Formats: sequence, structure tokens, C-alpha cells
Amino acid sequence: MDKRQLRTQTKRENILRVARALFTARGVQQVSVDEIAAQANVSKVTLYKYFGSKDELYAEVVNQFMAETLVSTEAVFHSDAPFLDKLKFAVQLQGSLSRLVSYSYLFDVWEKRADIASSMAVTMQQVRGLMLTIFEEGKRLGYIDAHLSFEMLNLYAEIFREGMKAKSIDLESTLADKEAVETLMNLYFFGIIRQPC
Repeated sequence: MDKRQLRTQTKRENILRVARALFTARGVQQVSVDEIAAQANVSKVTLYKYFGSKDELYAEVVNQFMAETLVSTEAVFHSDAPFLDKLKFAVQLQGSLSRLVSYSYLFDVWEKRADIASSMAVTMQQVRGLMLTIFEEGKRLGYIDAHLSFEMLNLYAEIFREGMKAKSIDLESTLADKEAVETLMNLYFFGIIRQPC
């Protein structure tokens, strides 16, 4: 990589880092492109050179976060940690995700931008694969009813996801509250848990 390419990559990564910090701290709707550019020490034109719009920048920040999250989740889910600890990790992860992701904004971007939605679909497919892994482990250990098919469990997850989408505006304040997110995630995950026989 030559110096010019290195400078380009460094600027791009800096913009992503600044945007992620601002989006996490205050929410995507409350952060302007001007503010991101100023804090990243680049012009607005330079920011748009790397990211064609705020939507693209936000989607890239979320994609980057999800890629990092998938790596850490795979490590935990494939570890020797107890099953319930793995689920608690998933609950805590949702809390982290809720501080960055504005569901109403993200769902709006997905509806407007098929290219962004398709790149996120790949990530969602990887998430489904991880959920299959944890559901199968839960069944094997007796925490999840062995008679529940993955299709039924996946339907359960999709109903939850669609409910989040439908109520995304109403949920914004709830999702900003770490304890409320943990309660929702506990209901989501532990609502399907039973004590092993």
C-alpha cells in the first residue's frame, strides 16, 4: 500500500470512528454530517467522497459494528462457557447494539436503499447461523424444548424483529434505557427457556 492509499484508508477509518462515537453517544438523528466532518478534521466534501450520504455512512458504521460483533459472538458461542452465560452475553450484546442502532432510522434506510438492505441481509444470514448454533446447544442441553423446530424458533425471532420494526419509533426511548433493553432481551431469550430435566 502506498502513502496515498494509506492516507485515504486512515481518513476513511477516522470518519467511521468519529461517526460511530457520535451516533452511539447521541443517536443518528441528532448528529449532523457537518458535525462528523468537523470532528474528523475533514471537509464535508471529503466525507461525501468516501460516503455518498449520511445513510451510507450510518449503514457502514452499523455493518462494521455487526462484523466485529459477529466475531466476538462466534468466539463466545463456540466456547466452553455455560449455555446460560452465552445467552446472557447475547442479552448484553443487544444492549450495546441498541445504543448504536436507531431501529426506526435503520429500517427507513433499508426501505429506501436496496443496496444497503442487501449488504445487511448477508450479516443477518450470519446472525441466523449463530442463532441456530445456540438454539441447537440449548436443545441438546435441555434448556429449549427439543420439539421446537429451527423454523419455529426462527419465526419467533422474526416476529420479534418485525415487532421491533413496527414499534421502532415508540421504542426509541425504551432502547435508550439500558435496563429496559436488558428486560426486553431477557423476555426474548429467557421466555423460551425452561429448566433442564
